[in-house]
Amino acid sequence: MTNGQIDLLKLFQAAAGALQQNQSALNQADTYNHDHGDNMVSTFNTIVQALQQKQDAKPAAQLKYVSRQLDQNATSGSGKTYAQGFAQAAGHFKGTEITLESILPLIQMILGGGQATTKKGSSADLIGSILGGLTGGGAGQSGQGLDLGGLLGGLLGGQSGSSSNTGGDLLGSLIGGLVGNSQMADSAPHTQSGQIVTGSILQALSQLLGQ
Repeated sequence: MTNGQIDLLKLFQAAAGALQQNQSALNQADTYNHDHGDNMVSTFNTIVQALQQKQDAKPAAQLKYVSRQLDQNATSGSGKTYAQGFAQAAGHFKGTEITLESILPLIQMILGGGQATTKKGSSADLIGSILGGLTGGGAGQSGQGLDLGGLLGGLLGGQSGSSSNTGGDLLGSLIGGLVGNSQMADSAPHTQSGQIVTGSILQALSQLLGQ
């Protein structure tokens, strides 16, 4: 699974489910229109439906189709942000598979974070960049040696003792860094939903890795 293609449908089904569970809380957090939860549930239902229709397509084609569907159906600002993010990801992943190595850059692009940190655009590069930024640059190269699968296990409490706490803390930092460096950091409800999306995708990925 580590070197194989990631099933995007399963990841985004998990995100859609998590958003639905938090729909009311997101609406309450939106003190302006009180509908951010509704908008996010609608956006991710559209994403899931689009991926279901393109299950056999190449990743870039899947991402491009999602972008088109969101452009046609999304009425909220956050929906348009995700449409742009999927369009950018489609261009970035043209001719390549989406693997564990590239999942974090994919998430950052979808959140509207732009091209992810380095020309390589790998998860290890992104981990190193985010942790380096959080520690003032001291951990800038440490991402190359981090085991993303192990960190995901820590998120779910799959490891015991201090290693689990360390993994959870690092993943919490990664989630915060991914969202904080994206367009979804422009307001409290957007940040909250971005963290729900990112966390649920990483949890679903951990479960896929464990199968």
